[in-house]
Formats: sequence, structure tokens, C-alpha cells
Amino acid sequence: MRNRTYPNDWKERWPRLARAAGLDPAEPVVLALSGGVDSVLLLHWLAASEP
Repeated sequence: MRNRTYPNDWKERWPRLARAAGLDPAEPVVLALSGGVDSVLLLHWLAASEP
């Protein structure tokens, strides 16, 4: 039984996504959420991230 709803490697996805978009992953960003599935995914990444 899994006790998490996300894979352990999700904390690595934001840095990769940010760099691919030309952003510094350590800098704060403003994120607009639509309430759809993509927003849920972004919230999971945020919850799994480490500062």
C-alpha cells in the first residue's frame, strides 16, 4: 500500500520544467490555477518540492 499520492521523483520535475522554460527554479513564480487536471498535477509537484 502506498502512503503517498505522488512518485518520489516529483520533487525533481519542477527544476527540469523551470529550466526548460528558461526560469531559475529557485526564484518565486506566480502560478494561475484553472481547477483542471493540470492544476492538480502542479499542486502535487508543489507539495512534493523541497525549497
